[in-house]
Amino acid sequence: MAPPYVRRLLLEYGHDLANKTYLYGDPFSRPESFGPEHTVPDPSFDPRPTDELVEQYSWMRGRTLQIRESLLGHSRPPVAASSYLNLLEAVDPYGH
Repeated sequence: MAPPYVRRLLLEYGHDLANKTYLYGDPFSRPESFGPEHTVPDPSFDPRPTDELVEQYSWMRGRTLQIRESLLGHSRPPVAASSYLNLLEAVDPYGH
């Protein structure tokens, strides 16, 4: 998830989910701040031709496999949002 979505999820559904929530853009390191690498746009809303989208977003398949392997315990664990709650407090949960 991107930082605003993590913040909103925790506000609306409870901070008990912070141990199970990760940043999709870089789930394996603790952020010092939030940059563009932490925001991943949803290609399903992109009007460009499919072949362009496949080329631009092909990295997502690899990232999803990394996260899957991690959650199955076959590689290093992702860094949960609970370890950077202080950074999330400054994030606008509605993206304004």
